[in-house]
Amino acid sequence: MPKKSADALKLLSFVTLFLVSALGLAAQTNEKEPSYVVATNWPGIHYQVFHLERIAGNRILVALRLHAGGDAPARGTTIGVEVPLPPGTTPEMISTGMYRPRPFSIASSTLTDDATQKTFAAVAPDPAGPHYLPSQLLTTLHPNEAAIMTLEFPSPPPPDPASGIRPSQQTVSISLPRAVHPLTRIVLPPPVPPVPARP
Repeated sequence: MPKKSADALKLLSFVTLFLVSALGLAAQTNEKEPSYVVATNWPGIHYQVFHLERIAGNRILVALRLHAGGDAPARGTTIGVEVPLPPGTTPEMISTGMYRPRPFSIASSTLTDDATQKTFAAVAPDPAGPHYLPSQLLTTLHPNEAAIMTLEFPSPPPPDPASGIRPSQQTVSISLPRAVHPLTRIVLPPPVPPVPARP
């Protein structure tokens, strides 16, 4: 399959996941894949990491939902960074838009290898692609609504054979902004076997 077509299919698959998640059906479409959930300090709002994948460039792609539960505020929760109004701000100044909320970003997230405790910072997507959903958004979530974001991390080295940990047992922890604690014991997808060179 041509690279551009493959990249388009990747993007389409994550757009589809976003639409499914917004309808509250993501759990049904990912029944065989474990999910990892942690509360945030937004009332009623949770992160749910539901998909990990090894991608080109020796990276780990992490897809997560930011989900508003039934106990989230009925008026909606702004997922963004509020800009405080200085004293004396006039309606005319507000109308310029300079005090609108800024997008909320998870780009400062980190991934830690549970065995070695080595930490990896999230990395920006490769400009050469493929392109996935962004790591920032500005939206309002009402109860039972969700949005999907993605992160990319350098792939931790495989476990030392002397540790007795098989590659299929390698786990990591992920720290996310506004999460009340790190997500732990997340199982990494096994390494992809190298493609044999053609004779």
